Amino acid sequence: MTCALVSDAVDGIQNSGHGYCIVTDKDGDKACLVHQAGKGSAPGRIDGTFQWSGGTGKYTGIQGNNTYHVTAIGKNRASWIVWEGEWQLP
Repeated sequence: MTCALVSDAVDGIQNSGHGYCIVTDKDGDKACLVHQAGKGSAPGRIDGTFQWSGGTGKYTGIQGNNTYHVTAIGKNRASWIVWEGEWQLP
């Protein structure tokens, strides 16, 4: 997954954020999403939503609404992310 995002945080707590991601599978097919982050509940904790916005190959026309929950692992850039939701293909 590759993401570009804009984030606003104060004292390590997320206030808002948004961006775009491209997920590439082992066959090279891609699924694209748009995400919006809500206000974090603690440093290193972010909750938000994302929508599938399109893709290539087997993901062409993908759609769906989802939530995500990010928890930072230590003080490095690693995180644990839980996605919940659905997707539909035409």
